[in-house]
Amino acid sequence: MRALTISILLLTISGLTGCNLIYKQSIQQGNAIEQEELDKVDLGMTKRQVNLIMGTPAVQDPFHKDRWDYVYEHRPRGNDGNKRIVTIIFEKDEVIDIIGLIQNIEEWDNVKTAVHSKSRDN
Repeated sequence: MRALTISILLLTISGLTGCNLIYKQSIQQGNAIEQEELDKVDLGMTKRQVNLIMGTPAVQDPFHKDRWDYVYEHRPRGNDGNKRIVTIIFEKDEVIDIIGLIQNIEEWDNVKTAVHSKSRDN
């Protein structure tokens, strides 16, 4: 009887750990986008200068070589997390527009909120 109880207990514990119910790991994907770094990027900077500040972009579209997209998603343990996207537009190797979005993942499909935008028009 005691062996049966211990076996059931061990099966239950191993089942819970296998389902990630006891420990949830934080997940980070993409370029870590910090506001301090983003504030250093200004209009008129070259691609090389932006690369030194922000790093290599997560997405470089071969059809739009003058657009760099930095994407970052962070899901802390047990939370929905957030997603950040920064798009930098170049013209003749100089920054002409910077657009940033930050969004809670649960709201991602519904609404996008601009948190940082620089452009020639401003």
